[in-house]
Amino acid sequence: MTLALPDDGLVLVVKQDCPTCRLIAPVAQDLARRGLLSAVYCQDDPSFPEGLDVADDRSLEASFRLETTRQGDNVASVTLTEEDWAILQSRFGIARPEEREASRWIPRDAILDLSVNLGRDIWLRKDFAPEMAIQFTGDFTATKATDQEELQLRGEIEAITQRSYVEEFGRRFDIVEGTVRLQGPVSEARLAATGRYRVPNTGDGDPVTIRISVTGGTDDLAISLGSEPTLDNADIVSYLATGRPANTAFSGESSTSARDIGIDLVASQLTGSLERFAQQEVGLDVVQIQQDGLQGTTLVAGKYVTPRLFVGFRQGMVFQPEDGHSFSEGLSAEAEAEYQALEWLILSVRGGTSAIRVFLEGSYGW
Repeated sequence: MTLALPDDGLVLVVKQDCPTCRLIAPVAQDLARRGLLSAVYCQDDPSFPEGLDVADDRSLEASFRLETTRQGDNVASVTLTEEDWAILQSRFGIARPEEREASRWIPRDAILDLSVNLGRDIWLRKDFAPEMAIQFTGDFTATKATDQEELQLRGEIEAITQRSYVEEFGRRFDIVEGTVRLQGPVSEARLAATGRYRVPNTGDGDPVTIRISVTGGTDDLAISLGSEPTLDNADIVSYLATGRPANTAFSGESSTSARDIGIDLVASQLTGSLERFAQQEVGLDVVQIQQDGLQGTTLVAGKYVTPRLFVGFRQGMVFQPEDGHSFSEGLSAEAEAEYQALEWLILSVRGGTSAIRVFLEGSYGW
């Protein structure tokens, strides 16, 4: 039987086995109650999401037809030029198939037995969802006993929380804890990180903090959300999208307008693009535009001069909504330097025109 496709409207294609789909199920139910969903197709379980009129798309017929409709019925073959391949390599790390084997970072016939100590200028970066930049330090071993054996990595490295983040749903979550457990082949490495996003307080409610947990391997990351105070999934998603709970996000009680939401989301995407450009073109290790809503924006940038010494600056900025793009001048700026004096002791110095502050940060394990 051929599935009918709607001529217009919002269409949702989901899988029950997809963590994100399960997360947004309450939002889908709310959209359906408001009459805003034209159709829902499920690729693995026609009873999901519960309570909705779901079309069975386990054959993927509707999904395929939606995709070809979006792209057009005729999809032309494309031959990539040398410039195209260069862009794919520089921006996305995609090499020609014949170059991948030649670019292996460990030759197949190598035999290794190494103890590795990571300095503080080691990063795990990912430029597609969920985007992340997590700074790591720690020790591990790398062994390869024979030319036939796969490289074995063993140990546990920890995230440095001050500058690490995960970006998902258009929001930046500051990492509060994170580890990578190395337990054999590189493909078996497992990340576990927790981030925090503080919802800008509009002054008419209690502060809300959204937590994100990212776990798994680099190719199969699982994401889960929580909150303080505890909220249901519909409210969590609504706070991330609009800064308001679900029951007031688009009602007359809300001070949040569609224009405000649009500006916020565009600003979030713009800052990510600016950061990636600065890191690639200027060669800085850290380039972050930290936002607290559209006010209190801070530019943070710097570089590791040595594995132990970081030098950078912070510059306050304010978005001007009346012209839509300018930043005010004359806000506070300060330089910062951070030095790892010992394995367990960090010395930080920050200062501007009026004061200099010194911080000592120690860590102790047992």
